[in-house]
Order: sequence, then structure tokens, then C-alpha cells
Amino acid sequence: MIQLTNLCNSKCKNCLIWTHEVNKNPDYKEVSVDEIAHVMSELKNDLFWVAFTGGEPTLKKAEIFELLKRAVEICPRMRVVAFTTNGLKPNDALEIALEIRKYNLDSIVTISMDGDEKTHDHIRGIKGNYQLALETYKLLRDHGVKVHYGLTVGKLNHDYIKEHYQNDGKNIKAITFTHMNGIYSYSGDVNSSRILDSLNIIMKSYKVEKLHEIIEFIYLKISKKFFIKKMRKNIIPCSVMKSTIDIMADGEVVPCMFLPKISDAQDFKKEMLFSEKGQKIIDDIKREKCPKCWMNCYAPHSIIEHPVKSVIQAVIN
Repeated sequence: MIQLTNLCNSKCKNCLIWTHEVNKNPDYKEVSVDEIAHVMSELKNDLFWVAFTGGEPTLKKAEIFELLKRAVEICPRMRVVAFTTNGLKPNDALEIALEIRKYNLDSIVTISMDGDEKTHDHIRGIKGNYQLALETYKLLRDHGVKVHYGLTVGKLNHDYIKEHYQNDGKNIKAITFTHMNGIYSYSGDVNSSRILDSLNIIMKSYKVEKLHEIIEFIYLKISKKFFIKKMRKNIIPCSVMKSTIDIMADGEVVPCMFLPKISDAQDFKKEMLFSEKGQKIIDDIKREKCPKCWMNCYAPHSIIEHPVKSVIQAVIN
């Protein structure tokens, strides 16, 4: 996962990235294309999937174009590029998706959609965001881009989910939630009982229509169990450091957004993942010396790495 920037043109109430210093100071230094490309060059044949995040990735369109160009040269086995957008810049989202396609890579685009027009615009802090998200979705679909909506479950859209999700949720295929402070730089009240109630409602209507949606369905089933157990235990062993690493906007390479850095991007070496320090991080993850999250940034990789256990946990009560 590559967090390109903390720049954001939304003002979400369940995410405070938009309050980051870079949004006030245009001279604030963030991770560079060269630094990201260096990490890619260290991973080479081991890099299969890249997810661009932010902030808002469409605000870094030029950087994405350059990184795609370099990535296909550096990482010949890369096959999938994903990004999530707030939908405020429809044409830029389309241009990025078409650029991914130009290199014969599979693209997965998620457009944030947290409720009906009133709910979504209230949560996102931008009047008109809902209509622009709809426009972005239609524009991408009309050009044959794989796109779906993603919903962030929280206390602010619980009423919408309870009253309308059954009718509106057909195209909402990615579900996440702000279940602890620190996610999306959020700091505030987390109502886990409401999140669990929302997940129960979503599960009743969620329909698996494509093969890859099976993983999302399993993720949701295990999510319920995660909340029932009061978020005290990882239901499935976490696979970060073994299957994923993150490059953060400040230039740090980390196992995930919660764990200590491996190195700065400019100094990263692949062998660091297998060093004494790297092994200690892996051992700490195994012992669950971590905040214990269940986020759709990382959980699908854990499900893929532990398919039998994941299916069993999804099936049993």
C-alpha cells in the first residue's frame, strides 16, 4: 500500500487526514516518486499488487502516472493496481484508471459512498460530494473500468444503514469501519455496538455476485466475530510483513499503519524484511503485540494466506 499524500479535498468527520499540516503548507515535504520507486526496485519480482491511498490519490495524478511507468519496468510480475477515491474529481479518476489499463494491468477502483445524499455530504463535509461520486461511478462504468462503492461504517451513518441499506446497497461491495483511534488519523468516540449492528444489517443484504466478492463476504463474517469478541483478538493471523508493507506519506516504510517503521523509503533494502529487526516485528505480530485491527487494507491478504481457517471462522458461530 502506498500512501501518496495526506492532501485531501474532503473534510470527513470520521477521518482527520485533511487537517494534516500538508493541507495548510504547500511546501510540506512528502514521500517522492524516486523514494517510492526505490522501494519497488528492492521488491522487484515480489511485487504483485499496488494500492494507492491518501489523502486523496487523484490529487497526485502526475505522480501516479510516473510511478506506473516505472513500476512496469521495475516489477515485471505486477498485475493489479487499486485506488480509492472520494469521487470529487471524476475526470482525474477516469484518467488514472485508463492509464492503469494502458499498461495491461487490472484496475480496482473504489468510490467512497457513506449513505444517501444528505448523509454522505454531511459525513464528507462537502456539499455536492454525493452527486460527484455518482458521476464518477457512471463515468468509469461507461469506460469499462471495474468500479464499486465502498462504505465506511460508523456512528454517523448507522441510521442510514438501518433504514436504507437493504435497498441501496447493491453496488456497495467494499465495507470498512473506523473501530479504533488512529485509523485515518481519527480521534474520538468509537461506538463498536453500533458498528456491529450495522454489520448485521449489511450481512443480511450482501450478495456475492463475483468470485472475488467471496473474500469480502468472508471478511464481513469475520468482522462480526471480531466485534463480538470486543476486538481483543485477531480472529485470523495477521499477514503484514509477509504479504504486505506500506509506504507512508512521510516516507516511512512500515509493516502497517500501526506498527514501528522498518526504515525510511530512501534507505529501504529487501533484506530488512528478513533481518533480526524484521523477524522481531513478525514475532510480535504472531504474539499479537499490536493494536489488533481488522481492516480491509490488510484482512484480505490474511484471508488468502489462511483460506481454510478463514472459511471455518466465517461459517461457525
